[in-house]
Amino acid sequence: MGRIAAPIRHRPFLLLRVESWAHPARFSLLLLVALATAGPASAGHLVNDTSLLLRDGPIVIPGAVTNRGSLEVRGTRADVRGPVTNLGLFRVTNAEVHFDAAFANHGGYVSDPSDNYFNDLVIGPTGYLVGGAGDRFFVSGDLVSASTNNTSWSTEQAALIFHTGGDAQHSLSLTGTDFGPLPSGAIQNFAWGRLEIAAGNSLTLVDGNATSGGALYAGEVVGAQLAGSSVTNIAGAAGLAIYYDPALGPNVYLGGATYDLAAGGVLAPLSAPAVPLLGPLARVVLFLGILATALHPALRRRGFGAASSSLQPGMDPPSQYPGGNTP
Repeated sequence: MGRIAAPIRHRPFLLLRVESWAHPARFSLLLLVALATAGPASAGHLVNDTSLLLRDGPIVIPGAVTNRGSLEVRGTRADVRGPVTNLGLFRVTNAEVHFDAAFANHGGYVSDPSDNYFNDLVIGPTGYLVGGAGDRFFVSGDLVSASTNNTSWSTEQAALIFHTGGDAQHSLSLTGTDFGPLPSGAIQNFAWGRLEIAAGNSLTLVDGNATSGGALYAGEVVGAQLAGSSVTNIAGAAGLAIYYDPALGPNVYLGGATYDLAAGGVLAPLSAPAVPLLGPLARVVLFLGILATALHPALRRRGFGAASSSLQPGMDPPSQYPGGNTP
């Protein structure tokens, strides 16, 4: 296992030495980071203002991390003991990262695909998360979000899992707009592919913005404890909703039903989009189409039908011009 040692300041580069505990005679990682815009670094506080790649670990960062540039953990396990403030781009690629303290995300956090373990995950108005199939976001504390960056946020195929940490009670901010039980409501709306609550844990939903009401569109909802028509381990509030896809296997236990959340709100199934009512113009177009279909045989008898419809096999079509001449 490696750890970030005291940084050595050396212009024009910042040399970070990652020591290997398993092989003390060699370095498992040597990072050269351009110092053109880098701020001063100190032992126990990693500050990145440019581009930083962490790999060839496992790696332990004992103190705080501030990222204002691009920081990537690739192909290894990394443990960050101190709080993290991300103002730039934080990437995790084919890796496993554990954040023991709070992670404040005001920029982009991109997982591809990886396991990400958070204590408290706090997301500011400009912050966003990106994850696809195979990406898992484990939260042992709370996920507090005030994000308005719905166009960059993309977790509709990723999993959000609440599990036991300091305690088993968690909060989740809803910043998605409630478009009703339509599958299209998940588009660019802070949706998740899977919401999972570990056994013995509970979740409280809170409104994440100043607009009253909100929704979480989650393909799968796993771990909801049911008692009749109620969910006992998810508390909500009036105007808050979680929508799930009843066609997905992990949701079979929900039976396609709607459930009341403790303290208000609902857990409800998505439904197929309703057929929209036709407007006046659409009704006119439909009427003309029906009329044309009804008149078609008569038009064909007057010579407007397809010429080939009256041909016998092997016959050539008659000329349209006297004497068989063409223009």
